[in-house]
Amino acid sequence: MDIDQLRDYLPGHNARCTIYQWIRYDGFPYFQNAKSYYFRRSEVDDWLIRNGRKR
Repeated sequence: MDIDQLRDYLPGHNARCTIYQWIRYDGFPYFQNAKSYYFRRSEVDDWLIRNGRKR
């Protein structure tokens, strides 16, 4: 999923800048194609559970 789909999926619909901070400082799982960030739902769920942010 792309960053906009991720925002809709996350609890609380976090801002783009928050997601970019998670990527930079908190080890948020992503992969990059050219200049775009993409996310796997299963990896996002695991990260949310580990960091106490799951619904």
